[in-house]
Amino acid sequence: MFQVTESTDFNELAEKEPLLASAKLVVKPDMLFGKRGKSGLVALDLDLDQVAEFIQGRLGKEVEMGGCKGPITTFIIEPFIPHDQEFYLNIVSERLRCSISFSECGGIEIEENWDKVLLFHGNFRLSVLFCFCT
Repeated sequence: MFQVTESTDFNELAEKEPLLASAKLVVKPDMLFGKRGKSGLVALDLDLDQVAEFIQGRLGKEVEMGGCKGPITTFIIEPFIPHDQEFYLNIVSERLRCSISFSECGGIEIEENWDKVLLFHGNFRLSVLFCFCT
């Protein structure tokens, strides 16, 4: 996974990370809000030039999610892995406890399938938590 901001030089990034120049990629904002796919902020199966164009058209764009407004300042780029099914997994670690949410109905329709999400609360230690999830 690679972070991209307004100061990122894509030519330099391609030199440092040759995988990016040869692989198909996924790009999305690296920000904590949902509905990125439904808002046209996620792109799949792109080459690096297409990723750069996608980011340049959205970097600094102000978005509103859940009543909060702000500019998109950071994107992440990951290798694209074709798949037939998506799952939803969310781990929230708080000071005294953790919660894990999981569903077989992942993807951009997760909000419409929220009734199928299993939620576990507990006093998990992170080392135990990661063993539990893998």
